[in-house]
Amino acid sequence: MTETVLVLVAVSALYWLLVLVEVRRLYSTPLTATAAVPASVLVLKPVRGLDDAATENLESFCRQDYPEMEVLFGVADPEDPVVPVVDDVASRCHKARVVVGSGPGTNPKAAVLEVLAKEASNSVIVVSDSDMRVGPDYLTAVVTALEDPKVGLVTCPYRGVEAGTLTARVEPARFHSLERPTQ
Repeated sequence: MTETVLVLVAVSALYWLLVLVEVRRLYSTPLTATAAVPASVLVLKPVRGLDDAATENLESFCRQDYPEMEVLFGVADPEDPVVPVVDDVASRCHKARVVVGSGPGTNPKAAVLEVLAKEASNSVIVVSDSDMRVGPDYLTAVVTALEDPKVGLVTCPYRGVEAGTLTARVEPARFHSLERPTQ
C-alpha cells in the first residue's frame, strides 16, 4: 500500500513539474504581431456604476496601439452615475462612442452586450469588463492569437490591483505567478 501511495505522489509531482515548466515557457514567450492581424477590431465594454478609477480604466482602451479599432461603451440606464464619465472619455477618444440601451433578459451585462453586438460590423470583437485597465499593446496581444486558424476564441485572465477589500487583496495572490511580463 505504501509503495502505491509513493508512486501516485511521484506521478503527481512529475505532472505538476511539467505544468510549471509549460506555464513558465508560455509566459516567457513574447507576444508579437505580424501583418496578418485583422485590420479592424471592435471592443465592447458594458459599463454599470462607478468603479474605482473608472476614467483611467476606460481611457486605457482608447490608447491602444492598434491600426484600426473602435470602442463601444454600453450603458443600460441613462441615469446611471457612470454616464457622464463614459461620455467624457468617449468625447476625448476619436475611436469610441456610447450606446445607451439594454436588450431583453435577466442578465444585465448580457442584455447590454446584445445591444452593443447589434452595432458590430467588424469580424473581430473583444469583450472587456469596465474595470479592466490595459497597456497599449493589449489588443495586439489578444488578436495575435487569432492568427492561428485553429483558434476561434481567446480569453485573458486578469488580476486586480489597488485592492480595497480583503477579498480583492487575496485575489491577486492567486495569479501573481501567472502574470506576463510587460514589454
